[in-house]
Amino acid sequence: MLDKLQGKLETVEHTLVMADEGESVPDNGLGHLLDYERLLAVEPEAYAFPEVDERAAAAMCYTSGTTGNPKGVVYTHRSQFLHTMAAMQVGSMGITEADVILPAVPMFHANCWGLPYAAGMAGPSGPARPLGGGRHAFVDMAEAEGATVLGGVPTIGMNLLATCARLAAVCHLCARCCAAAPPCRRASCAASTSWASPSCTPGA
Repeated sequence: MLDKLQGKLETVEHTLVMADEGESVPDNGLGHLLDYERLLAVEPEAYAFPEVDERAAAAMCYTSGTTGNPKGVVYTHRSQFLHTMAAMQVGSMGITEADVILPAVPMFHANCWGLPYAAGMAGPSGPARPLGGGRHAFVDMAEAEGATVLGGVPTIGMNLLATCARLAAVCHLCARCCAAAPPCRRASCAASTSWASPSCTPGA
């Protein structure tokens, strides 16, 4: 895909490649490519963190405009920390070190609803989301890893419920299902019969 854009990305100065050891990059017209692992290998392992104001910008997320005009949101270090603490509260997602988090939420959705930061703070394990295989792979990983927290929009939850039904499987290992908006009555009823002790919680 990037090969077709060669010469059209006028502001791109370097192209960075992330590949597994022994994996070769296909022939392309991108010119000189930087290897991510080689760049890391020559950098020092220690890092002196600078003093940063808590209200300084830490991240930016953009929306494509599904609920209005396209817009960007800037998150400060302070807001990220408060969001993390909120995600760990019992009345919210209740993330603890005993959890296994399996999100289907991209980082551009409120930084994955703060789940990566809550995971770093509370110390739960979190298997990487499967990149392929669709909802079947997601259900398989949730069962195999003993996921206790699933993150996804209501449509993903409905698809997972339908997949479980078709596979004659019960996702009994998932204790909490987090949705980006209050799930519809149908989703709530389905969740209450298909997941053990669910607690559908709006995502932050």
